[in-house]
Amino acid sequence: MVELYSFNINSDLAKEQYNYYKKLVSADKLLQIERFRFEEDRRRSLYGEIMVRRLIRDKFGIDNSLIVFKSNEYGKPYLNGYPQIHFNISHSGTWVIAGIGCHELGVDIEQIGENNEDIAKRFFTEKEYYNLCNKCEKDRAEYFCELWTLKESYIKCIGKGLSIPLNSFGFEIEKNEISFFPSNHNYYFKIHDSLSGYKVAVCSEEEIDNRLQDFSLDL
Repeated sequence: MVELYSFNINSDLAKEQYNYYKKLVSADKLLQIERFRFEEDRRRSLYGEIMVRRLIRDKFGIDNSLIVFKSNEYGKPYLNGYPQIHFNISHSGTWVIAGIGCHELGVDIEQIGENNEDIAKRFFTEKEYYNLCNKCEKDRAEYFCELWTLKESYIKCIGKGLSIPLNSFGFEIEKNEISFFPSNHNYYFKIHDSLSGYKVAVCSEEEIDNRLQDFSLDL
């Protein structure tokens, strides 16, 4: 079962222990982190990887020194040498989300912003766009964010990036029930809205835990 964890990069511990946790990632990752201009971007990048490393260690008993990440041809990261372990990371604003399981999965978090009908018209299916435009105006931004995170989570689960057009598949959300079309794919989907001002979506080939758990950054 996929488990999902959240971590706030602006917590006091995240700021205080930043230099300590830099020691636990690879030299290549550290170089990538230091290229970011803004400190918040560096924290997002660092703590996303730290979350995954800690979860792999705790749930599968693999020492941090044996954890080596690689990426497929579309840029999706995977754990080298352990094909039975799957993970995915997403971040937005002050939050980092990490999902971990035993089958392919994708997670996405987005901060609820404006109702981007122009983007929806370009990238959503006709049915999705129609459903969005028929929402009450006050509900459209939130519904747009739900659809967008679901699409991103599916794309990330498949692991083929934007080689899959966003309007080649779609979702319908009615009374918290998520319908995916075309329907000949066996995926599980879930939306979390427990983080105020954000939407989190998960897609996986296995069942998804109902909880969005707090990640404990203990030493």
